[in-house]
Amino acid sequence: MGGSPEELNRLANPEDITRLVVFDTWTLNVDRHFPDERERRPNRDNVFLSTERTGSGQHLLLAMDHTHCFTRGGELSRHLARIERIREDRIYGLFPEFLPYLRRSVLASCVNDLRIFTQSAASDIIRTIPDAWQVEAPARIALVEFLYRRAGFLAENIVSLFEQNLETGFLTDD
Repeated sequence: MGGSPEELNRLANPEDITRLVVFDTWTLNVDRHFPDERERRPNRDNVFLSTERTGSGQHLLLAMDHTHCFTRGGELSRHLARIERIREDRIYGLFPEFLPYLRRSVLASCVNDLRIFTQSAASDIIRTIPDAWQVEAPARIALVEFLYRRAGFLAENIVSLFEQNLETGFLTDD
């Protein structure tokens, strides 16, 4: 993704911009757009605009490379579930050019998804990690706790976090 308005205006799935920002915020993904550009430069290479399965001249927004979710690219460990990580209040993945595409109704849908995300669902996801990746039991337990508790925290707080961190008017109604 180059980040031009022309590219984003041709998206077949502009509602996924809000979803991508919520996903990156949930997983603390520093490798797309970290909240503090002085600390880490934006990485537009982790947003792919595909022309497959789209209409003429349209792009499909696809997220790629999730290697820096949870740990900033470090090792998965039992420290993932620390309370300060669960209650992290910055917005991740929010490129400035995404602002006009954020939608309150999509955010509300994401909040509902986060609200119904269960510990059992987190466990089911973590069980799919291949043994070959050598993720030890304490890290797996911490991942389950992190995903579940962070989802609950964001379900209760992400709307106000968006409102606190964004200029007035960018979180628009459809």
